[in-house]
Amino acid sequence: MLDERDWAAIYKYVESRLQPTEIIFGEVIKRDTKHKLVWINELGDQPIPLIGFGANLTAFDVVPDGNIVDVDMDMNTVANQRIFQIDPITPQLGQKVCVIRQFGLNRLAHCIGIALSVENYNPDDV
Repeated sequence: MLDERDWAAIYKYVESRLQPTEIIFGEVIKRDTKHKLVWINELGDQPIPLIGFGANLTAFDVVPDGNIVDVDMDMNTVANQRIFQIDPITPQLGQKVCVIRQFGLNRLAHCIGIALSVENYNPDDV
């Protein structure tokens, strides 16, 4: 039969094998727009890379009735000329960001975005 020390050893072993997920909300104190990095007080001088998706946006020049502005060009030509690449924006100084450490304290943190709803919300509850 297992006694209390055996159960404590089992719990300690299981706990050491778990990879805790940590979510931190912090205010941006420094940023590097070229390399898409931010810093927050909670993580000191550790640079935090921004995680996001780039995308392409196709825009058309049309008049209010829906016709293409340049009638000499077909729709495909206009579409090919109006493709814009969308690049994630590095959060501004003072903005609240959500940072995760999905594999615990010994792994690099990642900034997954700006906390848009900061009114009536207490991030300390997380």
